[in-house]
Amino acid sequence: MSPSSSSPATTSLSCAKKFSPLLTSGVANSINVVTERIKEWIQRYVPMEIVAMMTLIAGAIIIRFFTSNNIIIAYVTALAESIGYYSYAIIREFIAQRRNHSGNILSNLRKSLRNVFLEFGPAEMMDSFITRPAAMYIFPLITGNVTVGIIVGKLAADVVFYIPTIISREVMKRYMHR
Repeated sequence: MSPSSSSPATTSLSCAKKFSPLLTSGVANSINVVTERIKEWIQRYVPMEIVAMMTLIAGAIIIRFFTSNNIIIAYVTALAESIGYYSYAIIREFIAQRRNHSGNILSNLRKSLRNVFLEFGPAEMMDSFITRPAAMYIFPLITGNVTVGIIVGKLAADVVFYIPTIISREVMKRYMHR
């Protein structure tokens, strides 16, 4: 092999050096995009979760005065959590509609409700009737403590809930104008 010719390994190494900044910047770009999305999701969903947690705990405390039936407690706490969560979501969306779009109150309210339904509807159907009540029934039994079990159940159900919710949100952002 002459000194001027190069082996496949040398050629590969040379190509890797040339394209390394492109590959590195592509990976860095992807990491930045993911990091920004996670920050956006945290800013969007954590305030709703705080309100939901407050209404969930209030609902659990109140319903325990009326019954010790864990199935009823599970459904009532899930309902209380949903009331807090979606009250916040609808109010926030309505404020954004009023700020970003002209139109009357009813038109903005209709768009707000549509957007909340499209973002959360698919996940909420499964969450409200199956996942969340089941988690809030099972985890108090597992932990032996109703309050701790309901909180652990809520967090477990949240993981299942946010997968389709975030997918819906990202699809909406891509294809829909507010």
